[in-house]
This record gives sequence, C-alpha cells and structure tokens, in this order.
Amino acid sequence: MSNEESARFVAEIYHAGMKNIMLCHLSENNNTPERAMQCLYRQFQKKHIHPNENTSIFPLPRHKCTGFVYL
Repeated sequence: MSNEESARFVAEIYHAGMKNIMLCHLSENNNTPERAMQCLYRQFQKKHIHPNENTSIFPLPRHKCTGFVYL
C-alpha cells in the first residue's frame, strides 16, 4: 500500500476517539517517515480533520524494536 493509499484510508476511518496512529512497514529505499507523515497530514487537511490532542501519530522505526504500546 502506498503512502497516499494508507493516508486516505486513515483519513476515512479517523474519529476523535483514536488514541494511536502508527505508520509502519516503511520501505528501506523509497520512503521515509517524514514522507509518510506528510501524506497523512495532507489527507487530513483535504478532509478538514484536526486530530484530537489525545491522538498520537508516529512512524515506527525501521530497524529497531518498538517498545510496548498500550492500547
């Protein structure tokens, strides 16, 4: 799934109760966490979405384990 497809999907299902949005499976050569975040914020702008301050949005690291995320 491309950044754009993923971002459109998240923007479609977003609601104020979402606590975490994690961007993962970032390509080694063709993508960066910054690009993925930019696509998501662009889609949010198009739909006039302003994420709740309780919603954490972050890209997961490519080469490290992620700590526990409590849902």
